[in-house]
Amino acid sequence: MKRIPQARVDVEAVDFGSELFLYDRGNDAVHVLNATARQILHLCDGEHDVEEIAVELARHFPNVPTSLVLQDVERTLDDLATKAIVVWLDAQGPTPPGPPDRGRRRAPGPRPWD
Repeated sequence: MKRIPQARVDVEAVDFGSELFLYDRGNDAVHVLNATARQILHLCDGEHDVEEIAVELARHFPNVPTSLVLQDVERTLDDLATKAIVVWLDAQGPTPPGPPDRGRRRAPGPRPWD
């Protein structure tokens, strides 16, 4: 089964240059993402699987083998899932479920390369 990450919609995001500050009100936690983790999070739309995210990210790093990019993407997504910033989707929906959408601004916002 493909692993498909989905960014939680209730995590607030604030841009600070190349970094992205995330506030998870439900867990009262702040997280700071660097530019690469930010790009990965932007692709966590519930549509792209892990391999597709790695291929897209590899386009921005043409001198790095896609296999290494895939390893970094997997490690980053596992970290984001552990911190409850993303959830994994399967045929039944998100696992584990995140807090309910309370109408807050959706993280991650527009992609920096759009």
